[in-house]
Amino acid sequence: MQDPKVGKTRIMTASLDTNNVQWVGVARQLDVKAVENTKSAVPVIDVLPNGTAVAAWVDYRDIRPNIYLSSSHDGGATWQSPRALLKQGEQFAFWPQFVRWGDQLALGYETYPTDLQTSGNYTLQLLEVGDKTQGLLGLQPSPTVSEAQRKEKLERRIQELWTARVSDDYERAYDIFDFAYKAATPKKFYVANVGVIKYLEYGLGEIVITGNEANVAMKVKYEVKPIVIPQTGKPIAVPPTDSDVPTKWVWIGSDWYLVYTPSFDPPMLKY
Repeated sequence: MQDPKVGKTRIMTASLDTNNVQWVGVARQLDVKAVENTKSAVPVIDVLPNGTAVAAWVDYRDIRPNIYLSSSHDGGATWQSPRALLKQGEQFAFWPQFVRWGDQLALGYETYPTDLQTSGNYTLQLLEVGDKTQGLLGLQPSPTVSEAQRKEKLERRIQELWTARVSDDYERAYDIFDFAYKAATPKKFYVANVGVIKYLEYGLGEIVITGNEANVAMKVKYEVKPIVIPQTGKPIAVPPTDSDVPTKWVWIGSDWYLVYTPSFDPPMLKY
């Protein structure tokens, strides 16, 4: 793994000449991505008896961590394009580990149905390794949703979220938050503690989509009805106020979700 001065952690590969105990050539990035705004971690590698090298790692390009794989058929000089093990964005997968299965190779990994790493399921899956023209077989194809369709979905989700907030439909608003926040905060707790801020109006500003991440500028009018602060016992109120609110959205699976960001704390979602 490499931590560059600017950007997220990457997976690098290089070849070692074991006869002369020296690296051959330069290190190159293995987890190549169309957009370099997500991290990768926990790389593992193994070599089959026929000389085919297979690498796997945890990759956050789908926002919800997935396992990606690549293979090399020329001693690590070149590698196939990374492919996802599981359907993009729909399962939380971690801890890849190769297991020899006769002359074949299996991949062990954990999935977390509730997005909590305290309750996972272990899977051991045989890999289909083809020749240099085929690479690894049976992996997930890349998604086919167009950028125009994704932007249209994002605009629709933004309208859904803010319509729910203005109408005090907090249960619906909760459903649109990112998976990390929902894993840590049950809906019942959120609904019971939300509502101090009353949203009155909203307007959509600039949308900038970069890969599976979108920055959306919102104009919001809100107020805070008189409420007593428990720590001081003093009332506080905010009259109707216009504010510019920057928001971040992420594409997970087949839709957009709002990255829940508390007022004074960083978001729980890390990618």
